[in-house]
Amino acid sequence: MRVNAILHGHGPGMSKPGIQGAVLLVALAGTVSLCLAGRVSADMSSQFGLSPRAIGMANAVSAVIDDYSAVYYNPAGLAQSSESGFTLGYFYGQPRVKIRAEGGSREIGFKSPMNVGVIGYRQALFRDYWKKNVVVALALAYPENFKAATMVRTKYYGERQWPVFGRVHDMLVMSGGMGIQVHRMAYVGVGMRFAVTYSAQDITILLRLRERSVEYQHVDINADSEVQPIAGFVVRPWDRLRVAAVWRRGGAPVSLVGKGQGGAEIGDLVVPVALDLNFKDFYTPDEIAASVAFEPYDRLLVACEATYALWSDYDVPYDRRPPGNPFSDIVVPRVGLEYRLSDTARIQAGYYYQPSPVKGVQPFTQYLDADEHVLSAAGELSVPIPRLLEYPLRFRLCLQYQYLPQRRLSTVNGTTTVWGYLITVGGTVELRF
Repeated sequence: MRVNAILHGHGPGMSKPGIQGAVLLVALAGTVSLCLAGRVSADMSSQFGLSPRAIGMANAVSAVIDDYSAVYYNPAGLAQSSESGFTLGYFYGQPRVKIRAEGGSREIGFKSPMNVGVIGYRQALFRDYWKKNVVVALALAYPENFKAATMVRTKYYGERQWPVFGRVHDMLVMSGGMGIQVHRMAYVGVGMRFAVTYSAQDITILLRLRERSVEYQHVDINADSEVQPIAGFVVRPWDRLRVAAVWRRGGAPVSLVGKGQGGAEIGDLVVPVALDLNFKDFYTPDEIAASVAFEPYDRLLVACEATYALWSDYDVPYDRRPPGNPFSDIVVPRVGLEYRLSDTARIQAGYYYQPSPVKGVQPFTQYLDADEHVLSAAGELSVPIPRLLEYPLRFRLCLQYQYLPQRRLSTVNGTTTVWGYLITVGGTVELRF
């Protein structure tokens, strides 16, 4: 990535205060330019979902999920099925978020679409040698866009920032896990997430004095990524009842640290320039989820879940925490339904409410976010292809609507109102064997 800071001055004959001002401007431009590379964002899995079935059931699936997406929702769920499978999927989201500033003017907060490609693989192990299921799985998700929504433009917190909604940008999220059936009624699992974003490779400061520019640079940027562990269990005291709990470690798994030095030539004087880059990216809160799923009769499954997210521990993208701590912990209630139409067809529906973790009064910051009411639906169909494949293909489609009611926030820049909606559609094709 290349970032340029372009400054304008008066020429080599400037006075000493002018030179000091130029040096200050160079340093400031370097700081601002480096900050252009930073974003605050969180997890696409909790905001949208990782599989059509989970999205359709409002992500209330920690007790029932048994496909590749269990590596995120609850790795213990992998062992609830002894089948292996390979999945390809694609999701598309279209946001419409608006802002009303203190003066009454309206602006588009962001509307760039989101695209997510998903590859999932799960493999059952030791089926012929052990009476209990042992399953491993991998999932790769590549979300892109929403860049304008998550951009942090300066090192100061007076700029608009979207730490929650619009939390996805270009990155590769890799997840893996293992589920083990330890008893006829009990399953445990562990997993991990690993996010990879692009890193800054070339940062340039360009100083123009009377259209004469000279630059010298030396930049070395290193990206350091951190694994986020996930652990959970599922218990089935009766065939129709499942109880589950899962813990997901949060934090900022991607940090970029870089140093650079160079000089800006001003007449016969060479002004040294030192650059420091240290920010964190792709923040997710620590989460604890508890779920209960019950089948009141053979064809119907009802799942309820509550997720506690520790947003008060928000790890800002820079070393200095913003004054006033503008984030609060939240609880997200979810309910999902699944109805089996036949042995080859099912439908799902769900709802969840996510209160905003961003405080409404922010005397030192301007983080923008709104509460979310989310409705979803999905369906799946298994289609045999006898002349081509030995096993049927499973097609899944989902639709999600996120409604953001108007919310007024009192920030460092005055009163700002945020509202909008997001529609997400997606589907996967899965081969189980």
